[in-house]
Amino acid sequence: MNSNNQSERQSGCMTNYIEQLMKAAGVVPVHLTDCSFINIRKGYDVGTDCCPAVEDERLKCEDCEHSKETQLIYPAFTPAKQLELIKLIVNAKKVECFFIQTNKKFYKISCLIETTNFPAAVIATDPVMDIALAKLLIKLLKKCELDKSEVKKILED
Repeated sequence: MNSNNQSERQSGCMTNYIEQLMKAAGVVPVHLTDCSFINIRKGYDVGTDCCPAVEDERLKCEDCEHSKETQLIYPAFTPAKQLELIKLIVNAKKVECFFIQTNKKFYKISCLIETTNFPAAVIATDPVMDIALAKLLIKLLKKCELDKSEVKKILED
């Protein structure tokens, strides 16, 4: 079970925060089909490179039931990307401090951002570390505290 599904079950919420983060950063998903032949041709490196329909010259991919359904897949939210995003937060101009707290039930990620009159806290919590980080990043992007293009670049690499 991946950590995202585990977090959704524990919280009772079916929101996919990593997908929301990808959308907020402007990351474009790849389209995977049920046809592994098409995915190989498009460079998704999924499945095999032999299609039984190729033998029948009358069939085209549009006619095949396997190529009609597509699934949107975002790049993996790897620990290496998470570390780079944490570095981006720590080095952001308006971030005054950043810290992660943990106990047996959840992770709490906080940062203080500089505002016109006083520092403001931006806080995200979740039982799973990567989801807590995604929640924090979404909040910082909404507040325009991070460079969206930098976040997108890290997520797409």
